[in-house]
Amino acid sequence: MLDANQPIVRLCMAAQERQVAGDLDGARALLQEAWQDASTAWERAVAAHYVAGGQPLAAGQHHWHRTAMDEARLAEAEDAESVRELWPSLHLAFAGSLEGVGSPDRAAAAYRDALDVARGLGPSGEGYVRAAEDGLRRVTLALGESGPV
Repeated sequence: MLDANQPIVRLCMAAQERQVAGDLDGARALLQEAWQDASTAWERAVAAHYVAGGQPLAAGQHHWHRTAMDEARLAEAEDAESVRELWPSLHLAFAGSLEGVGSPDRAAAAYRDALDVARGLGPSGEGYVRAAEDGLRRVTLALGESGPV
């Protein structure tokens, strides 16, 4: 669970509220502020994850989800525990972005990675496990496979 008292998280959550309310320009401004204010790899991972959701095109979403993954890897190198609970969401979003840009084979691999990290959370990762299994089923069907989940 993200710490809602952390300034970058607060900006991202406020942006999400603006998106839901239909204020896309206001949401983009808050997300830009979050990205610019992020000073650590963990903060950049979180900001990029939210920035991705505000992108209108699949390629833009994929770029930002890849950026979030890259930043999370940097954060993990500094403190593995800091991104442990963030990984399932990042992997799922990255996998979805691979689907969006027409790479179902790479998406399948990313959904498998999401499954691994979600299962590592134990009971708190069950929702992520279900989402990863659903995504994996979807892309393996699209690929004409019956791949194991």
